[in-house]
Amino acid sequence: MKIEAEATRDYLIPYFVYSAKLEQLWRKDALYIRQWQGEPKSVWFRRSRPKKERVAFYVPHLNIELDTHGYAISFTNGRHRTRWLLQAGKKEVPVGLEEGEIALADELGLLARTVRADDELQLP
Repeated sequence: MKIEAEATRDYLIPYFVYSAKLEQLWRKDALYIRQWQGEPKSVWFRRSRPKKERVAFYVPHLNIELDTHGYAISFTNGRHRTRWLLQAGKKEVPVGLEEGEIALADELGLLARTVRADDELQLP
């Protein structure tokens, strides 16, 4: 199924990021999601009316942090849906970044490209 990728907050800018780099920067802490089991949750999507078909995937809110070990990513929300896409073997996954983190994400080699209006995400 192909659908759009969109942000739920005005201050988030949707980008595709490289999955391998995201995995590298994702700290294996207490909030790390090792695996997603089951179907995706309905709140991960905007649905059409009246048919209730999935028309858009809500991008996770990704954060970049610097700690004593270096740069790492965390999520304000969306780590489960990110794991779902990573488990599906996607080489790039969509996330939402705040404007102030875009240059750093690019410098870290995380950014693949911005999400364009004509992009469609192939879902598992």
